[in-house]
Amino acid sequence: MLFGTVIIAFQISFASTDNEGRVRQNPPKESSQKDERSIQPVALGTEEIPLDVNKHGNLAGYGNLRKRRYDNTEEQKVSAADDQSNLRSPPGESASGAVYVRWGHHSCPSSSQLVYTGSAAGTSYADSGGGVNQLCLSQNPVYDSPVAGVGGERSFVNGIEYQISDFPYLQSKNTHDVPCAVCLAPARVAKLIIPGTNVCPSNGWTREYGGYLMSERGNTVHKRSMHICVDREMQLIPRSDGAPSDGLRQLLNLVEGRCSPSGGGIPCGPYVHGYELTCAVCTK
Repeated sequence: MLFGTVIIAFQISFASTDNEGRVRQNPPKESSQKDERSIQPVALGTEEIPLDVNKHGNLAGYGNLRKRRYDNTEEQKVSAADDQSNLRSPPGESASGAVYVRWGHHSCPSSSQLVYTGSAAGTSYADSGGGVNQLCLSQNPVYDSPVAGVGGERSFVNGIEYQISDFPYLQSKNTHDVPCAVCLAPARVAKLIIPGTNVCPSNGWTREYGGYLMSERGNTVHKRSMHICVDREMQLIPRSDGAPSDGLRQLLNLVEGRCSPSGGGIPCGPYVHGYELTCAVCTK
């Protein structure tokens, strides 16, 4: 904050004596300048506040100066409050929450809000390079200065299809494409994906959905991918019946546990060798 400086000029009279020893007051000298009691502005922020110096050398405008400083500060507080209010969500909407992907479904559970619906995509099982994570691609792509044609120095993203022909409960989904939905659980601050169980902890956690742990097939031909939790109530993006795979897709397979009583695997007892693993997506 800038403060103005007020210079107060005092006129001092000097006394002298006459021939009889009486004290005689010298008359004040006439000044060629204007009255010293001029109004001088003091800069405060972007405003100028006049201060009046009266004949006693007091600042007649000092009270106004203090008041204006106070008002200026209050205006700054109000302005800052307005800036903060612009960051708040509209009434009835939550400004926080946990975001997760519901794999294998077009919509979100009743406990969450739909952010967008998409389709699952990833690197082809035959590619040795590229990404390993699955993506929930938007259904409304927006491009920025694209180059037509297939580039030689690119990574590629392809669709993902279910490969579950030998699992009776899900056989009807086999070879169809995988949908996905991005969801927001309002007022939650944490998200947890638990492999090996479709139940969430009881200490305040909410199960958004339960399902099966799935990933790319594990053999020497197929390349690795991340594990994802696919909803048990799997939905699909239909493909024509009997339509062959184009060979450029990522294949989503169920995950089995391998246990070993002598070590080298997950512990037998709680896990059964060869059983398909479940999963749960939980928020809190």
